[in-house]
Amino acid sequence: QLACPLDLGCHSVANWCYENFINHRSMKSADNVRTQLVRIMQRFGFKLCSTDFSSKDYYINIRKALTSGFFMHVAHLERTGHYLTVK
Repeated sequence: QLACPLDLGCHSVANWCYENFINHRSMKSADNVRTQLVRIMQRFGFKLCSTDFSSKDYYINIRKALTSGFFMHVAHLERTGHYLTVK
């Protein structure tokens, strides 16, 4: 379940998401994926660790995660004016 941001009651999480231009359904889905990944890592005995907020690599790691997720959506513009997905 999506944690209530900023100590809001859970009934107002959807409103908070709306006011901050965040898709509530996507956040619930992302939270579900994270929960599944944590369970899988625990089941196989992997160490759960996060980069410290004060680390210089904190935002770099976030950028790497985001760009790796969008890798399959990269395209280039053909001479015909159409985009072709890069594989």
